[in-house]
Amino acid sequence: MRIAIISKAAHLGGGGSKVATTLATLLRRDGHFCHHFRRDKEYGYSEDESCVYGPRENLAKYWNHRLRAIGFQEFIPWEYAYLKSELRRMEIDIVHIHDTTTAISPITIAKLARHFPIVWTMHDFSPFTGGCINPLLCDRFKQECGQCPQKGRWPLQGKFDLTSFYLKMKKRIHKKTIIFVAPSQFLSKKAISAGIVEQKIIIVNNSVDTQTFYPLDKADSRVNLGLAADKFTVLLLSFQISDPFKGIDDSIKILEGMPKDIQVIVVGRITNSEKLLFSGLDCTFTGYIEDMDKLNHCYNAADIFLNCSKADNFPLVVLESLAAGTPVYGYQTGGIPEMIETQMNGCLVPVGEWQNLQAKIIDRLNKPIKGEVESCRELAIERFSEKRFLANSLTVYQKAIKLWHN
Repeated sequence: MRIAIISKAAHLGGGGSKVATTLATLLRRDGHFCHHFRRDKEYGYSEDESCVYGPRENLAKYWNHRLRAIGFQEFIPWEYAYLKSELRRMEIDIVHIHDTTTAISPITIAKLARHFPIVWTMHDFSPFTGGCINPLLCDRFKQECGQCPQKGRWPLQGKFDLTSFYLKMKKRIHKKTIIFVAPSQFLSKKAISAGIVEQKIIIVNNSVDTQTFYPLDKADSRVNLGLAADKFTVLLLSFQISDPFKGIDDSIKILEGMPKDIQVIVVGRITNSEKLLFSGLDCTFTGYIEDMDKLNHCYNAADIFLNCSKADNFPLVVLESLAAGTPVYGYQTGGIPEMIETQMNGCLVPVGEWQNLQAKIIDRLNKPIKGEVESCRELAIERFSEKRFLANSLTVYQKAIKLWHN
């Protein structure tokens, strides 16, 4: 099979882009032709990758930036002509779209759907909202957007609020020939409630590399990171610690009320002023980690991964923690309840109930759960392996191709 994958960035460009890059690698290993088109060239392009804009890359990025400042994000389909030409030249059988925000226009997807079978994996809400990644408590996307409460927040930093226009545009251009995929039942239900998607949404859970993330001796991992070997250890992880969606403020409240003999690993980009928020806690700040071996040590060094995310879909960090054998304690956010079984591989409480969560963690501190590491690892292998992810993706491709030819 000959597949084209389109995403915003490469493996370090966010969850959706990481899933896209992983899938491209798995497809090639399985003997398929797979070319990965993406917006960012931060990590360079191999022979199997190229910029989604082709020779117009600099011009397209310049005008996209200028138009986004007004409010017209991803409005002009700069990439369409180049993509159509390249897809035909490569004799592509199926086009798989991933994260599109700030990368390609919805118009491009609709026009490509006239010429190729399209699979579109929704990694956030943006395919069926006026542009926001996660509407939080807002449900205007079910009728019509406008007066957006997230105006000014990425990716809606434009001068004018055009979310109503974008939602109407998406309702017009979404095609029956597009096969929509969601990593979670949660996101699938949200997309259906928007009234945009006409086809049944297929669930394909994200995967985790269980050979990269696996259990290690906790004491050894703590020594490796310069931590005390005998202290109860909590892991906090976010690409950007200041991201309000990640709920670090609630995590700090929880940790401040914990026994004083705990230590905290904080993974993610953080400023000196943000470090002051953790004053009084025994913290080790690692910064953002690109080395997956070191990240695996961070998961393994922790007794629990504390994830108070207030907006998420099917986060890879939860899968990575489970694969490393570390239970996840946090909020019932997005698709996370589809990954965590209380008293087996972690514990979840309703969003905002940080005191309830704190009590659960203190109970876990005093009464360790037998077999917890094994339960976490088994779930990761049985339900979220890369082998299963690849097989499910190929099944979706076959369905999309069959639908297209019929």
